[in-house]
Amino acid sequence: MIDYETLYRQCKDLSVLFVEDYLPLQEKLVEILKEFFNTIVTANNGEDALAKYIKFNEVHQKTYDIIITDIRMPVKDGLSLTKDILKIDKNQIIIVLSAHQESSYLLEFINLGIAQFVTKPIESEKLLEVLNKITKNIQRVDVESTNTDEIHLSDSIVWNKKLNRLSSDNVEIKLTKNELLVMELLIKNIEYICRIDTIIEYFYNNKGISMNHESIRNLMSRLRRKLPSDIISNLYGLGYKLSKV
Repeated sequence: MIDYETLYRQCKDLSVLFVEDYLPLQEKLVEILKEFFNTIVTANNGEDALAKYIKFNEVHQKTYDIIITDIRMPVKDGLSLTKDILKIDKNQIIIVLSAHQESSYLLEFINLGIAQFVTKPIESEKLLEVLNKITKNIQRVDVESTNTDEIHLSDSIVWNKKLNRLSSDNVEIKLTKNELLVMELLIKNIEYICRIDTIIEYFYNNKGISMNHESIRNLMSRLRRKLPSDIISNLYGLGYKLSKV
């Protein structure tokens, strides 16, 4: 259940660029977004969006906090737009609006590090749930900027980079040396996919430990059992991704 007052506090000072070529849907979602965000800019296609993105960056010396984009659009589609934006800001938060028949695009978005999708037809509650999660994480990043040693993975789970320590409600979660090593790698690539081959290479290059696909799967299975299920996701055939929840 979303606390709308809390969501408003999380969103009101953030900026959104919303890219959608179907004007009735654009107008409908803007009415919803206006309830929470004070700064909303719309674009009708990827080319228009990229021009507005670059202009905003030049004027404000920062990028939009959140991009919401459709996939199929005239002139420049959502995938091309995403690639261009990530060249400017590799950490840009992007939400993709996707119809079921566009599933072939999703793997490309995932490989770019995009993790947030809202399927069409758009349900306002689902969109707000995604925005609630994202804006809560933005708040955590602001808090972490004052304490660069700590990364808050959830309201209770914290990784201390200086101590290499994982805790839940300030109680240490005991990890083996291999679990600690893979956590270091996942933290370095938080919100991005770590392929199994990359994890194997990391073990060998850092500790001279030989691992294989099966031993990595067993290791990740044990580690995931020590954490909330949604923090480390297994993307079958691709690898693993650590996320803030």
